[in-house]
Amino acid sequence: MVALLDGIGLSHLCSKIIPSPISDGFRNRAKFRVFHNKNEVRVDGTDPIDGPVEFEKSLWILPDWSKKIVRNVVAFIQKDHKNFVVDGFEVQLAHGKKNVHTTFSVKRSVTHSYEDLVLALLTNIPDIVGVAIPSQKLEVGETHLEHSIGSKDFCAHYASFFQSNLHLTPLLLENVGRICTKIAFRQIFDLYCGVGLLSLSVGEQDINIFGVDNSRMAVESAKKNADRMGFRFVKFSVSSVERSIRTTEIGTDSLVLVNPPRSGCPSTVINAIASQDPHHVLLVSCSLKSHVLDLAEWKKCGYEVLSFKAFDMFPFTDFLETVTVLEKKG
Repeated sequence: MVALLDGIGLSHLCSKIIPSPISDGFRNRAKFRVFHNKNEVRVDGTDPIDGPVEFEKSLWILPDWSKKIVRNVVAFIQKDHKNFVVDGFEVQLAHGKKNVHTTFSVKRSVTHSYEDLVLALLTNIPDIVGVAIPSQKLEVGETHLEHSIGSKDFCAHYASFFQSNLHLTPLLLENVGRICTKIAFRQIFDLYCGVGLLSLSVGEQDINIFGVDNSRMAVESAKKNADRMGFRFVKFSVSSVERSIRTTEIGTDSLVLVNPPRSGCPSTVINAIASQDPHHVLLVSCSLKSHVLDLAEWKKCGYEVLSFKAFDMFPFTDFLETVTVLEKKG
């Protein structure tokens, strides 16, 4: 990390990385592949260190309470594998609650319904609140998970992005919240807003919030979250940031939140934001490599780094979650 930041003259901002506890699992989601032979079914998971392994050996990444749920799902697949051929499945756990959503991967060529399998799971595994099979357009039970983080509750559609680290997500939001109490702003622009996790965590109920994301499911979740929390002046829209930023009037007294995908923020977006001179920009990134490239572009546009924090949200990988605050020079 020091070497990357040193390349743009910011190594002095490199503080100790906040580590992720792993003793009782750290992820809220896990994917499994299913392999069918004539008379047996093998299920593999992914170990962040060893790669593909027998599913039982990968369960350490999940909290203890959820491991039995995965084993029960596997048992259902193995029990009726001739009638219900499954290629894989994903479990998503709620933050702060013992609720699970499961998504199954089934070939589109399969013509018979898997509804009996889905209903059996919901009936016999109480902590599973919803099941989906996208290829069959089948959704039974809850389509949203209810996450409790700090003093706020967020809902997130199973097909939308949500932070995966169970231990560091609350610390990340606390850090963002502390930063924003030191910044003066009259409105928030939340770019790549997802379910509204950042803007709804730091904004007051009477502040103007404008959010944009290209995921319809995420934006629908953001609207639900804003409504449930009592935000009165919020507009979340489905659009690409690249398209919407061309016609957005930001203003100098705005706080701009930018949480781009792992590939980083396009220079066209950075330049479009910078051309309107907002005093403060808060960047959240899951890839330090692309984040450093973005920071170099922001520096060219006249912004300087006020603070930088790194969270090891993805243990045993090369990726870090970073929070950086920029201020317009002069």
